[in-house]
Amino acid sequence: MEKNLDKATRLSTELHWKAIELGAILQDDKSKSVILNFQRKLDDVHTSMVRINSAASASDALEQIRTFIPASLAVTKRIADLSGINFE
Repeated sequence: MEKNLDKATRLSTELHWKAIELGAILQDDKSKSVILNFQRKLDDVHTSMVRINSAASASDALEQIRTFIPASLAVTKRIADLSGINFE
């Protein structure tokens, strides 16, 4: 389990860097808001994963991941909107 947590922690760190890169590219206010929310939720996920030491803390990490998913989808939708792609 520890190996998987290490990998997940590394991946969340990589996602943080990608979010910083996106923030540098997407400069409009709406994009900044979406990216900032993504970064906050990702930070919550990262912090909860680092703190896993019991079933309760693992459950908290899972809940943080669940709240991160909509933020991740919002980034994808924002990029699609800016690219003229309509998913609806």
